[in-house]
Amino acid sequence: MTGAKDARARRSGRGLLAAAALSVLATASAGAAGTLDFGEWDLDDDGAISRHEFRLGMGTLGVYERWDSDRDGMLSDEEFRARRPETLDDAGFLEAWGLSDEGVDRERFDEGYYAAFDRNRDQGIDESEWRAFEAQAREEGWIER
Repeated sequence: MTGAKDARARRSGRGLLAAAALSVLATASAGAAGTLDFGEWDLDDDGAISRHEFRLGMGTLGVYERWDSDRDGMLSDEEFRARRPETLDDAGFLEAWGLSDEGVDRERFDEGYYAAFDRNRDQGIDESEWRAFEAQAREEGWIER
């Protein structure tokens, strides 16, 4: 990475982290925040969203924070079902993800969504995979339409 690109990535990362902090405050009252602009999530401009970039971007949306209704830092089967009842069969969220009864923390939550949309398993969400993620996020009300 060149010096200029490195500096731009650091500035973008700081901006994204600041946006994440504001997003957490805004989502408590507004319900949906953040952006789904591919270029804003692709901090290093390499044409793909990395795991790290995805986690930062998910933080700006505040989805996990809204879904964790008891604010214990773990998403339970019941909390997940309250938001996504149509996606689960009788097995439930925790069993489907192969997890124990304690729930899912934000890192595992983000990783689960990342894995679901990195459909070709190349360790990067490209623009076609991004469009599928964006469509689901809009459909589920993660951001304003």
